[in-house]
Amino acid sequence: MPDKVLVVDDEPEAVAEMVAFLKRRGVNACGTSDPAAALAAISSDDALYAVVTDLRMPRIDGFRVLAAANQRRLEGRLGPLVAITGHATEDDERRAMDCGALHFFQKPLDLRLLLQVLTATGPTETDR
Repeated sequence: MPDKVLVVDDEPEAVAEMVAFLKRRGVNACGTSDPAAALAAISSDDALYAVVTDLRMPRIDGFRVLAAANQRRLEGRLGPLVAITGHATEDDERRAMDCGALHFFQKPLDLRLLLQVLTATGPTETDR
């Protein structure tokens, strides 16, 4: 059963914080600060359930990550896509939604709200 959340952010500390928080609450989470690795996982990891990605990253931005994940979501093989950014504009939110994001959050991120979004329809263990 697909149940893994992929966290993508070019700041390794942010990835570590989000992944640790989600794992403490029973979510099978993994993360990367390399968007190219995220694209590879999106195309090949059938255990993925959701993707949380920063938008502003060097070389490969979060919009590209969202677009790739959205292709898989449209095929019924992926759940919610979440965009996060520290530099939000209305255009960023619109673009993220156009790329398939179902949720858009500005940093600093309320991790409890992220958890709520990911567990509203996704598989998790009991909240600890």
